[in-house]
Amino acid sequence: MIITRKQLAQKLMDYLLHRTTFNDLVDWAELVMMDAEFEEQHFELIREIISRLGVGDVRLFGMTFEDYEEFLSKLGYRIHFTFAEKEKEMPWKSEHGQHSIINELPRMPIYETNQIANTTAW
Repeated sequence: MIITRKQLAQKLMDYLLHRTTFNDLVDWAELVMMDAEFEEQHFELIREIISRLGVGDVRLFGMTFEDYEEFLSKLGYRIHFTFAEKEKEMPWKSEHGQHSIINELPRMPIYETNQIANTTAW
């Protein structure tokens, strides 16, 4: 099995969106580090990130949100949040019908406030 940049990014997205557990992510990283091959074009980057994920359950090497943000940035993605007051209903689909909070580059942060919905997005 060949692990690609996009597959690795999807694994990170799945964890950040609570579609998989931290232990499952670490187990996957340990498994692919031993048994999988990595996309040649991004070999060093993929190996670096997967090896870091593989030791993520060791207290000394604990993971922070900033670590995941950096990994995704290196893989060509950025994280996009939308915040809303709890009482307001939050649409889960974007205008394109996508459910992801993570988008392809460009990585420049976008800040906008929607006064009508009283939400802020970066």
